[in-house]
Amino acid sequence: LASDRKRSGEFCGVFETIGDRRLGDHLLSGIESIIPLLYTSSFKDLGSDWTEKTKNHVEKIRGNLWDTATRAECGMEALDLSNLHIFENPPFYSSDKRCVTMIPSEYSTLWDSICDELATSLRSLKGADMSSKSVLLWLAKMIGTECGQVCRALKKSRISWGTYPDAMGIHCNAHANNMVVRRDRMDKESYLCPLDFDMAFSESEFLPSMIESQHQKIFPTEFDDLLVWEHNMGFRTSLAGSDYTSTGVTNKNGSSIIFEGMEDFLILVRIAFRDTMVKFFDDALKGSDSDDEEGNNAERSKAADSIVKLALICTSKIVC
Repeated sequence: LASDRKRSGEFCGVFETIGDRRLGDHLLSGIESIIPLLYTSSFKDLGSDWTEKTKNHVEKIRGNLWDTATRAECGMEALDLSNLHIFENPPFYSSDKRCVTMIPSEYSTLWDSICDELATSLRSLKGADMSSKSVLLWLAKMIGTECGQVCRALKKSRISWGTYPDAMGIHCNAHANNMVVRRDRMDKESYLCPLDFDMAFSESEFLPSMIESQHQKIFPTEFDDLLVWEHNMGFRTSLAGSDYTSTGVTNKNGSSIIFEGMEDFLILVRIAFRDTMVKFFDDALKGSDSDDEEGNNAERSKAADSIVKLALICTSKIVC
């Protein structure tokens, strides 16, 4: 491959550190950990409309509540479930027995303060008659859209995030952990920023000869096909909660609670969150961005920020 070296340019990258918590193993896993704390309702508590229409509709499509990860691995369509009538409640304080094992002791005071902030925001939304839209599912729309926009920008510029054959088969550098959660987000700014482009390459630097040398049979040999594989089997599956592709995203905190002892209602909340996120990723990748001016108000944004902070507290000990 020495003869191919001249096709690869030399670059110097200068970066600013704006956060150290990753989307996949920190934010998404943290959100899945606190779902049982945010929702105390069940199907029977949400009225006949939910029980007869929404639940039946979802189960008909899902075939008994299929997990988003399974559907993504099979290349199946994700659903926009952002309009489901699920209502968040402030989580319990750190002293509650349901929280003790989840919250590092050094964050107890901060956790309680954020719970109070979330309670204030939720009361304001309810008072403004805006509680019919789930804050968590609105956040899922924003996360999915931002991830899709980044992948679309790279695709438009003919850049691969870094997908190549390796000892494990295929490694894909386009995944949820290569989006970092911004530390000091201002109202209506993005929640995430991309990083880790040290393995990225342009179309002109794509070397099919490397594929042949690795004796790969399923790796794409055309650059367009590589980008499709990267977005669908890499980024999309990691957003869905899957570890099917070698990306490095473990989903370890959330995956351990997927179906273990969870009520169907909480499983459905998890599916709604993941599905909505993947659906809006797909839409943004295709060029259709979410434009939710009604949902993107200051109080809803504050509530979403509180959920993000609580989730990151739960995964503060995870090292990626």
